[in-house]
Amino acid sequence: DPLRALGHGGLLVLGIAALLYNGGFFAVLAFTPFTLPYSAFGIGFLFFGWGVLLGLCAVWGAPWMHRRFGLTNAFIITLGVFTAILVALALTVDNHVAVTVLVIACGAPLGVLNTLFTESAMNVSPVPRPVASAGYNFVRFLGAAASPWICGKLGEEIGLAAPFWFGGACVIGGLLMIAVFGRRHLAAINARH
Repeated sequence: DPLRALGHGGLLVLGIAALLYNGGFFAVLAFTPFTLPYSAFGIGFLFFGWGVLLGLCAVWGAPWMHRRFGLTNAFIITLGVFTAILVALALTVDNHVAVTVLVIACGAPLGVLNTLFTESAMNVSPVPRPVASAGYNFVRFLGAAASPWICGKLGEEIGLAAPFWFGGACVIGGLLMIAVFGRRHLAAINARH
């Protein structure tokens, strides 16, 4: 049962950290188009560049980060880089060139993080992978559901930078979840692999 699987501390910690990470992910994905003057084709081209970098870093960057820094440090470094990009987006939201470059650049940490989160969630608990995946995805996609709406409200009522500040705060929350509560669980995965 996927919800019972969340009783395993490591799976729950990863799910909550991913929920928070998705707050930042969807600040970029769902809100950025409202900050730019591009046509639908231009936005598509922008996210094509983002997606290519995300895919490359998911396949080659994440394994390298894991080997080079260990799993916990790879998470912390990459969540820190993503937070820095979100802060830079908030500070430069009126500069279309800067926003374009930063959105494409954030494909790198997002690719690494997608792989690290998925691999870790599948290996952190003793439950079968489909059950772990269902429980983990239930929690993480709550962030994916809430973030676009929250970002839209913040952007509409406070200003264009507010969704990126919100995303940065969410990602810092995910980083703290990993650093404080996830370290022991991630060390166990590292020891097995």
